[in-house]
Amino acid sequence: MNSVLTKQSRRLGLLLVALMGALGCPGAEGVTWEVISLPQNPGQVDIPYGVAVDAAGNLYVADSGNSRVQQRDASGHWTVLATYGHDPGQVDIPYGVAVDAAGNLYVVEYHNDRIQQRDAGGHWTVLATQGADPGQVYEPYGVAVDAAGALYVAEGFQGNRRIQRARFNPVAPPHSGDGNGDGKVNVLDATLSLRIIVGLAPGAPDQLGALDVNADGTVSIPDVILILRIATGLPR
Repeated sequence: MNSVLTKQSRRLGLLLVALMGALGCPGAEGVTWEVISLPQNPGQVDIPYGVAVDAAGNLYVADSGNSRVQQRDASGHWTVLATYGHDPGQVDIPYGVAVDAAGNLYVVEYHNDRIQQRDAGGHWTVLATQGADPGQVYEPYGVAVDAAGALYVAEGFQGNRRIQRARFNPVAPPHSGDGNGDGKVNVLDATLSLRIIVGLAPGAPDQLGALDVNADGTVSIPDVILILRIATGLPR
């Protein structure tokens, strides 16, 4: 409790000094004080809990006391990526950050009880919200990503008290022929195409897009032939 009161008093003091400076109020013995930096400025932090570094040398900081996420690029420039709030792209007491090989940033939020992902293009997606089921979180504390891109999340001692792992299924590029998303074009993809054609398999939207090799808007026998040619190394 004392630490909370001390922290609140310090913040009130900083705000008071800032207000006095803005009003031009003199301090002791005629000295005029001016606040030129506060813990909320970019490049400054308040109770930072988590850090991560990507392959390009960008540093990411879970600036928990300020309820924000900051990035410091390789040249030393700071950018605030997320500020306080509850919408996607906003954070409330972020405790952990991690970044994968593709440049996706993952943020776990203690107060919002959720996990967010920020892709390399800056788009935010909520991956998990509050709950006790697999794929839900309660008081997440830590996050990490392994070399294969799997996500690991630790949930706090007052929360679910567990660690979860999330594996992301690859999405095959459109018209590639890789319908099962295993990174290869082979007879399995041709078989999947035939099953879709005769109605034995419905085919997910990403599968239909990948198996439509000739890009005519449907999966048909010509696509099966093209897939087999690709699988055997023959030209299309």
